[in-house]
Amino acid sequence: MDYERNDPRRHYILRVASHIFALNLSENKIPNLIPIQNFCDTNTPLLIIAKDEQKRAFDITNEMRNIHHPDLLRVIFYKLEAIALPLDNFKSKISVLSLRGRPTDALIRSVREIFKQAIENDSETSANSHLHTILNELEMIMEPKNDKKNIHERRSIHDEINYWKNRKDNAALQYSQVFQILEVKLEMLTNCRIDEIYEIIDTTEDCLNQLWNCEPSFPQNHMRQIIDSIGKLIVLFFLIFCALIINSITNKIEFNNIWNDDTLIDILHLIISICEQWQFVITTLIEQWKQDIDNPWNDDQSIISIFEIIQKHTDKILSLKLLSHQMTELIKDKNGQKEMEQIIRNIFGTMPIFTYDISVQQDWKIKLLVIFI
Repeated sequence: MDYERNDPRRHYILRVASHIFALNLSENKIPNLIPIQNFCDTNTPLLIIAKDEQKRAFDITNEMRNIHHPDLLRVIFYKLEAIALPLDNFKSKISVLSLRGRPTDALIRSVREIFKQAIENDSETSANSHLHTILNELEMIMEPKNDKKNIHERRSIHDEINYWKNRKDNAALQYSQVFQILEVKLEMLTNCRIDEIYEIIDTTEDCLNQLWNCEPSFPQNHMRQIIDSIGKLIVLFFLIFCALIINSITNKIEFNNIWNDDTLIDILHLIISICEQWQFVITTLIEQWKQDIDNPWNDDQSIISIFEIIQKHTDKILSLKLLSHQMTELIKDKNGQKEMEQIIRNIFGTMPIFTYDISVQQDWKIKLLVIFI
C-alpha cells in the first residue's frame, strides 16, 4: 500500500510519544513504520512504542509483550473502536497511556487511583455497583503482599510465584521451573477468548500435578492457595467478560440487557462447561493425591465451591433465557413467548445477576416464585 507522507494521524502519534519520551520523534528517524501504518489504516487496535532507557533503543509493535524490566518505558495507543482511523476526527478515536515495569502493577494502580474512584463518584450507582464489586475483587487478587508475612496468609498466584522465585533452595528452583509454564498461560487471561480458558485449565492441571510430584512435594497449604487464586482469576475473567459483552451490545453497562439478547446463550453454555471442567480437574487431581503413599492429600475441605455456585447460578440464568422458547415449542404461540420474555425482563431487569451474596440469592428465590405462580 502506498502511504502518504506527512499523514496527520502518524504525525499526531509521534508528537504525543515525543512529549512523553522528551524526544523529537519523526518518521524519518524510525526504521519501521509498519506498526504505525497498521494502527492508522487497519482495524489493528493497539500500538506500542517502547524505549529502553538503558540501551537507548526503540521498539514499535502492535502486540503487548511480557517484558517487565524497570528501564523499559512504553507509550500505548489503543482504539476505542476497532476501525481504521479517519483523517478528520482521529484524535477522538485514540486513547493513550504510558507504562513502566510490570503491566499488572500498572493495572492495579489504574484500578485503584482512576477507575475505582471514578465509579464511586458517578451518580449512576445502579449500573456501577456491580462494577465496583468487580474492581474490589481485582484489587484484592492482584495486590502485591509483603513476602515477610506469615506464609499461611492468602496470596495471589503471582505473589506465590514470586515467593518461590526469591528463594534459592533446590525445592524452590524445581517449583519455579514448573511455574514458568503456568505464568505464561495465566498472562493470557488479560486478552483471550472465553473458549481459550480450556487451554489454561489443561496447563494448570499439568503444572499442579508436576508440583505435587516434585521431590519434595509442593506444600499442601500453598497448593490450596494457588488453586483458590487461579480459580478466582477465572471467575474474575467471567465477570469482566460478561460485562464487556453486554457493553458491546448496548454501548452502555446495563446488566439487565442480558435478558434482551439471545447471542449470550452460547456464552452461558460455555461458562457452565468451563465450570464443570475446572471442578472435574481439581476433584480428579485431589483424589489422585489422596492415593499418594509418600505424601497423601489429607484435607477434605472443598476448593471448588465458588465454581459450583457459578455453575448453578449461570444454569438458572440460561434456563430463564430458554424458558420462553420452550413455551413456544409447547403451546405453538409466539405471542406467549413475547409475553414471557417481557415478564422475565420486568422481574429480573434491575438485578445484578452475577453477584453471589446472600441477599441477592434470596431475591432470586422470590422472583422465581413470582414467575411460576
